[in-house]
Amino acid sequence: MEMALINSKNDAGEHIFILGYYGWKNTGDDAMLYSLLNILDKIYPSSIFTITTGSKIKLPESLEKRITEVDPNQHLSFFKALFQSSIYVLGGGTHFFDYGTRRIRIPRLLQHLLITGIMKLRRKKCYFLGIGVEKPNKWWGKLLIKNTCKLADLIVVRDSLSEEALQDMGVGTKTCQSFDLSLLLVEDGLNRGPSTRSGDIKSRPYSNKEDESITESPVTMGVSILPFYHIYDPQNEKDDLLVEKIASALNKWMADSHLHHLKLFIFNGQPPHDDIHITNSLFELLDFKNRVKIIPYNPDPLDILNEISTCSSFIGMRYHSCLFAFINHLPLLIIDYAPKNRALARDVGLNSKACISLEEVLSGVMDEKIQEIQLHPPDFQPSLKFVDAQKKALNWLRVL
Repeated sequence: MEMALINSKNDAGEHIFILGYYGWKNTGDDAMLYSLLNILDKIYPSSIFTITTGSKIKLPESLEKRITEVDPNQHLSFFKALFQSSIYVLGGGTHFFDYGTRRIRIPRLLQHLLITGIMKLRRKKCYFLGIGVEKPNKWWGKLLIKNTCKLADLIVVRDSLSEEALQDMGVGTKTCQSFDLSLLLVEDGLNRGPSTRSGDIKSRPYSNKEDESITESPVTMGVSILPFYHIYDPQNEKDDLLVEKIASALNKWMADSHLHHLKLFIFNGQPPHDDIHITNSLFELLDFKNRVKIIPYNPDPLDILNEISTCSSFIGMRYHSCLFAFINHLPLLIIDYAPKNRALARDVGLNSKACISLEEVLSGVMDEKIQEIQLHPPDFQPSLKFVDAQKKALNWLRVL
């Protein structure tokens, strides 16, 4: 399939404007931007960048002097920087979907259409890199998403479901399926060619009452949850029941062995959709608090990636927590709350038993899943090797 490609053959020093959900205390967004900047620097080594940020964020040190940050709510500064740029990039994340509150989604989708349209009228290149697209269910969603994506010069989607959604809307000819940009946080893929990070990670022991004589090493399970019901319906109190069921299952696992520890990760620290309150609620319901540690939001995604590497297995609800577990070659149980989680499970080749729906969590199935991931960790390992995933994350760079 032929498509346009950003290339560095005649790099005259572009001014690249990058729009995304950056600077809002979301580890996943921080990670995608960090990787994206490193990629674009290798394609356009003489370029300068303007990025939209809500607050100060972690940037690659080698690029700090070539980056200007602009608050997306400061409209004058925002559009001045946009009009000065020669390339417009909509950076990673699920920007295109139509569920949730209409009064929020329609203006956001209109914003993407208008910005892309303005840049195309000015004959500037528009690239959507590492994005997610969910199949629209509303007529206005399909209209806005389809017409925005038709304007782009190149669309790099991070999963197979996004590619299918665009193909259904007739935008597949300019689409390349890749992986989430966060896979490229591991520098091997950019600097020395992809390597098997999973091969660098030692196999971790799993303990239970019967084999504690074999190893006395602590076994740490990582957990990431989010307030799904509250985000999309503030009046819905199902998050409380969700936390109770997860806490009950984790308490049973903790009771099995004094070697069982937990790390609770906060991937989003920005109210009102943060993980802080729900994670604290989970902590309060756990019986063995001396073996539980809360890992707060950290603006450096590499620190969080390394923190997850200390775990023996992972239960993830936040998309990027699952991706970080995959990078670290951990047995993984994905809480399937959104299509992007389902797509990740499919694309990395996870067994169907390695996914659990919200309904299953609420019905108490989590107990059984945690026992399975402890006793049969290979059943929760993806079939896709990290080296192959990283190659796929970079494949669009080689397409002309």
